[in-house]
Amino acid sequence: MIRRWILGLILALCSASTLSAQELTGLSRLLDVELRTSMSGRVTLSIEMDRAVPYAVDLVSGPDRVRVRFRAASFDAVDVTQLADGKTVTDVVTGASGRTETWLDLILAQPMGVVSAELTGQSGSSRIEIVLAGISAQEFAAYALLEQGGAAPGGAVDLSGPKRNTGDRPWIVALDPGHGGVDPGADGGRKSEADLMLLFAFELRDALRRAGYEVVMTRDADDFVGLEGRLSVARAQQADVFLSLHADAVLEGVAEGVTLYTLSDSASVQADAKLAARHDRHDILGGVDFTGQGDQVAEVLMDLVRRETRPRSDALARAILDGMNSVSARINSKPIRKGDFAVLRAADIPSVLVELGFLSSARDLAQLNDPAGRARLVDGLVAGLDLWVVQDAADAALIRQ
Repeated sequence: MIRRWILGLILALCSASTLSAQELTGLSRLLDVELRTSMSGRVTLSIEMDRAVPYAVDLVSGPDRVRVRFRAASFDAVDVTQLADGKTVTDVVTGASGRTETWLDLILAQPMGVVSAELTGQSGSSRIEIVLAGISAQEFAAYALLEQGGAAPGGAVDLSGPKRNTGDRPWIVALDPGHGGVDPGADGGRKSEADLMLLFAFELRDALRRAGYEVVMTRDADDFVGLEGRLSVARAQQADVFLSLHADAVLEGVAEGVTLYTLSDSASVQADAKLAARHDRHDILGGVDFTGQGDQVAEVLMDLVRRETRPRSDALARAILDGMNSVSARINSKPIRKGDFAVLRAADIPSVLVELGFLSSARDLAQLNDPAGRARLVDGLVAGLDLWVVQDAADAALIRQ
């Protein structure tokens, strides 16, 4: 059955954080356009571009048209009016919505729907091919957007990327107490790592709520939760930030103090490929459903979304370190590190794994078993989050301007 396709598939190679009104023209350019009609009557719209950008395909009524939307694309290098063949397409209209979205409308001689859409190409160029076929006026009306703002079933893809908090709503923090259930984690003597982290998460949750945050926990009992399932909980609650809480142990040598991990660059590439290969498409990125899309498309999107999220995660780790220092918490000699942890692989949520200490260290273990010691660490984390949300909200507001 021919249906309305919504495709927000490929993010711009330029991070959204660098986008400004002055950079709008030239971020991407159409190099060539072509309209081909097969013997069966299907029509293929071919668009060659100098780079990959986010795009979406909509049916729009009033008059009936196929609209291709792009993240800041320039049409100056090609005459798009050549697409009007008088048989299938009667006119071509271009325009812009705000500062970050441009669109190309094919005014249709008769109702048509999107059969398929595919992006191919190598670095430095890309080609979008959209196949159209005739449908009834009733089918078109059922799936089309209204020019004055009505939405078709499923909603349109937002090309601006994942929504960031500008401070106009409460911040949602996902707390992930490590391990649990059949996986107790490191041995802490009277209490396992899983038990200590759950206790600490409850105390941190209460402190965050008192500070005005909304909190969701990936587990609130001694239960086993799969690593990627923890990220699913955070996405389902539209978390703004993800903190995974741990207290490791070393078998050799001495290690102690708070250590903060963000995902390493090489690990993120591997993570994208693994997630795309096996994960539910609706769960790869919050708010975008890739069901039926190929692994390569999902990998590219995740990698490019991560280009914005990665520096935010790094900034979060630095802010937490500052918060811990502000309460004179014991800090590891190498406090910020990179690692390949499954719970850090969310492409769209700034994430930090917090090692609150080492259970193999008598001092760290005593601190985590002491309510006053835990309270100091709680205060440090809240202080760090307070620092980060102010700066992250300011950055998000600048991007929207």
